[in-house]
Formats: sequence, structure tokens, C-alpha cells
Amino acid sequence: MLNRRGSDYERLKESFTSHSEYLKFIINELEAANIECRIVRRFDYNENVIAWADAIFSAGGDGTFLLAASKVKSSHKPVIGINTDPLRWLFRQRIRINLRGVKCRFEMFQNQYIQENIPTNDKAEDRNEQTVILPELALNDVFLGESLSSRTSYYEVQVDNCKSQKQKNSGITVCTVY
Repeated sequence: MLNRRGSDYERLKESFTSHSEYLKFIINELEAANIECRIVRRFDYNENVIAWADAIFSAGGDGTFLLAASKVKSSHKPVIGINTDPLRWLFRQRIRINLRGVKCRFEMFQNQYIQENIPTNDKAEDRNEQTVILPELALNDVFLGESLSSRTSYYEVQVDNCKSQKQKNSGITVCTVY
């Protein structure tokens, strides 16, 4: 049945096996550090489990992390995401940013300014229309901020080994370039 729907059974099985082995590795490492842990599947993840834990570790991909984080109501309980297939991103088809119109102005986006009165033509019969695919890829944008949008976020940001900076604003969006 999976093959008829276009799914690759062997690849699914391999992915599941890899995920399961990585999960065992995570559990072994936590237990070796004398950290009590429980494995909780998606449908058993509830308020009681969250109340029991000092921290939430999600093992999987972006969706698993977002689900885990969405149910934690306290800003004092850390949610740590572990990607169980860290190399899969190398094979993804990422969302490409396309510009379409007459005389696409790539440098406008490259220099991060918008020039007003750029001519555009949405008529399909115009054969001078061109499409430019920007080199930046859009994927994995994550917004970090208060769950209530009217609240101010306070946090420190540090990139690599640079000095950390205190921030106070409505939140921050973190995104990957590659």
C-alpha cells in the first residue's frame, strides 16, 4: 500500500531505525549523567508529563520540537530540541525565493532596500518577463518571544565567541541561510 501511494518503504524503515538508535543513544547519555528521563510518545505528551520534568528534550525534527515547545506554558522550563537526523538537511529541497516580473532587480534584495516605483507587469502575454531565483534559501525560520504578543521579551544574544548583548523587544526570528 505504501508503494502505491509513492512512499519508499525501505527509506521509511531506515529512517525509523536511525531515529530509534539515536533515541537510545540520547537515553544512554542522559542516564550515564545520572539524569532520570522518560520516553514519551507524541500522543502521550500531556500536562502531567510536562509537570514532572525539569526540562523537555524533544528528539526528532522541526515539527517534533515545535509540538514539544507549544505545550510548555512556563518560561522557566527549558525545551531542548535534538535533531535525530542531522544530515538529512543536505538532501532537502528547500523553498526558493523567486522574483518574477520585468527587469527583476536582484540587487534591491541583496542590498536590503526597496526602491519605489519598480515597474511590474502581471500580464501573462508579456514575453519580456523574467524569473530570478535568489541564492538565499528560506527555511527553518523560528520566532522566539512571549506567547502573549503584547508582552516584552528580555534575553541575551551571543553569536559564536562574541560578547553577549542584552535585548528587550517583542521577540527575535532566527533563521538558517543554508
